[in-house]
Amino acid sequence: MDEDAEAGGRAMRRSGLEFGWGPGSGWVGTQRPRARDSDDGVQAQLKPGRVLLGFTACLPFSAVGTFAASPDRVRRFVLILNLWCSHEERQGMKDRHLALNQTQRVRLEAALQELQSVAPAAAVTVADTIPVNQEDNILKGHGTSDQDGEVVATLCGVVERVNKLVYVRTLRASCRFSMEMNGVLQAADAKYWVYKGEGAANLILSYTGSSPTMLGKVLRVKKLLNDKSQLPPSCMVFSSHEQLLWGHIPELVESVKQDCLAQAYAVHVMSQHLGANHVDGGVHVRVSRDFLELVEKNVLSSRPPWRVNASSIDITADAALLIADHSLFSGTPKGSSCIAVEIKAKCGFVPSSEYISKDNSIKKQVTRYKMHQHLKFHQGEISKTSEYNPLDLFSESKERISMAIKSFFSTPQNNFRIFVNGSLAFGGMGGGADSVHPADTDKCIKDLSKVSGLELPDFTELLSETIFKSGVLGKLLTTQKLDDHDIEGAIHLYYNIISQPCLVCKNLTDVELLRKYTLLHSLPLDKSLKIVRNFLISATAKDCSLMISFRPRENGSTDSEYDSVFLESAKRTYEYKTYFVDLDVKPLDKMVHYFKLDQRIVNSYTRYGEVLPPPKGK
Repeated sequence: MDEDAEAGGRAMRRSGLEFGWGPGSGWVGTQRPRARDSDDGVQAQLKPGRVLLGFTACLPFSAVGTFAASPDRVRRFVLILNLWCSHEERQGMKDRHLALNQTQRVRLEAALQELQSVAPAAAVTVADTIPVNQEDNILKGHGTSDQDGEVVATLCGVVERVNKLVYVRTLRASCRFSMEMNGVLQAADAKYWVYKGEGAANLILSYTGSSPTMLGKVLRVKKLLNDKSQLPPSCMVFSSHEQLLWGHIPELVESVKQDCLAQAYAVHVMSQHLGANHVDGGVHVRVSRDFLELVEKNVLSSRPPWRVNASSIDITADAALLIADHSLFSGTPKGSSCIAVEIKAKCGFVPSSEYISKDNSIKKQVTRYKMHQHLKFHQGEISKTSEYNPLDLFSESKERISMAIKSFFSTPQNNFRIFVNGSLAFGGMGGGADSVHPADTDKCIKDLSKVSGLELPDFTELLSETIFKSGVLGKLLTTQKLDDHDIEGAIHLYYNIISQPCLVCKNLTDVELLRKYTLLHSLPLDKSLKIVRNFLISATAKDCSLMISFRPRENGSTDSEYDSVFLESAKRTYEYKTYFVDLDVKPLDKMVHYFKLDQRIVNSYTRYGEVLPPPKGK
C-alpha cells in the first residue's frame, strides 16, 4: 500500500471508517471485508455505522481508482460510494454484491463530474466536523447534528450555507425521489392520450389505450406560459431562501426539477397534514420530445381558447407525472358505473388575526371567496357572482353542505365538475366558464339518472352524506388554519427571511399596527420560517381540489377496500373514495403577490360590495 493510501486510511479511521488496498481490489468500511481478489474492479464496502446505512457494491476500477491516491481523494472516494445510489437502493444492497445498472452509472458519472468542482473543504463524509462560528447562532439543517459542541455531518455530501442555515446536500444527477417508471413515451403513444383538463401550470391527459400499466391513469404534463420572458417550469429549482425555508425536508431541497418537487411536496408535506390515504404522489414517466409535440397538436382543439392563448405544453420536459385517475375506480366491473365530483372548496374560514388592520376588518366578517367574486365581476372576469359559500360546505351540517352543493349547479365556475365514467359531464374549465346554461344542467341530470338511476335530489343527498360522513374536509380545514397570522402578518416575516427592509412598514402611520409589526420583525429566524412555511402550506390547501368518486356496491358484496355510504332515498349502498389533487408547492417569492391581491380584493369589496352581518359557522 503506498504512503498516500496509508495516510488516507488513517484519515478514514478518524471518521470511524477504514480504507484498505489489496491485490487488484480495495475496500472501505467499518471493518475489513472478506478477501476477494478482482482483476477488473475495486470492491468497496460500507457496513452500517453510527448513522450511515451500509451497502456493498462492485465499481469499475477506472471510475474510482483515481480517488484512492491521497487523503483528500480517499475522502471523495467514500463520498462517491454514498452518492451514486439512493437511500432506498442502499437498503436493498446490504451484504450483496451488485453490478451498476444504467441508472446508477448515470448517477455515479454525474456525481464524479460535480465532485471535480467541489472544494475539498466542502465535501464531507459521516462524522466529519463542519467548521462554523458558534457565535452566529447557526441553524443546523439536514445532514448535521450537534456532538460535543461541534457540528458534525451525519451523511456524505457537500456543505451548503444559506444565511444561518448549515446543511449537507447529497449529489444527485436528477430527482432524488425514486418513484419512477421504466420506459419512455414515444410519438406512437401520443394517440392514446386525450385531453381531460388543465390548470395554470399543468395539462391533464387521460389514457385510452390498453396497456395494463397505464389503464386508469392520467398524465400530468408541464406547461409553459406563452410569455417567453417566463422561466420554463421544468427549470425551476428552489431559491436559496426556499432552501432555507424547506431545509429540514431533504426530498424538497434536493429536487432539481419542478415535477420532482411537486411529487416530493405532495408526499412529504401535504400528506402529513391531509392524510397519506388521501394524497397520491404519483410516479415519474419519461417522455420524448416527439411525444409532447404530437400531444400538443392532438389536444389543441379540445383546450379552451383562452388557455391556448396563455400557455402551451413544455416540449423540452423529459418527464411527466403519472397519477391514478381518481374520477374512476380501479377494477370496476364491466357494466358498472362510476360518478366522480371535483370540488375546489377554497378557504373554509374567516380569519381572526390580530394583524389585520382596522381598515380591512371586513375580512373578519365576509368570506374571502365572496369578496374575490366581487373583484372578478368588476374586472369583467365573470358575468355573475357565485352563490356558493365555503362556510356552508365546511360547516359539518348536512343541510348547509347540501345548500353549498346546490349552489354549484347554477354557477360552477372552476369550483365544481362532475365526471361520468371518467368523462366530464358537467362544469367548466375555469376562466370565462363561470356559469352554465339551464339546458346543460338538465342534460347533466339526465346523464346522471341514466347512468346511476339517481335524480338530482338523490345525487345531492349522496354527495352531502359522503362529505359529512368522511370528515375529509375537516382535515382540509385544519390545514388551511395553519395560516393563523393572515397575509397581513406573514408578509413581515417574509421580509425577515429575505433580509430586506419591509416595504409594508415603510409608509405605515398607524402607531398600534406599527408596534405589532415591529414585534414580528424582532422574531428569531426559526420562528419566521415556521410561520411563513405554515402560510404557504395553508395556501396550497386553500387552492387544492377534492375528488370524490362513487360506484354502487354489488349486491351481496361485503368485502371491499373502499368506504361506503347508504343512500336512504335509493335504498342502495355506494362505495366511495376521496383524494386531494393539485397540491403544488407555492413559491416563496409569491408572498408579495398574495399581499397585493389581498389588498385589491378588500378595497374592491369595500368600495362596491355590500356590508353583511358576520357569517354563520366557523
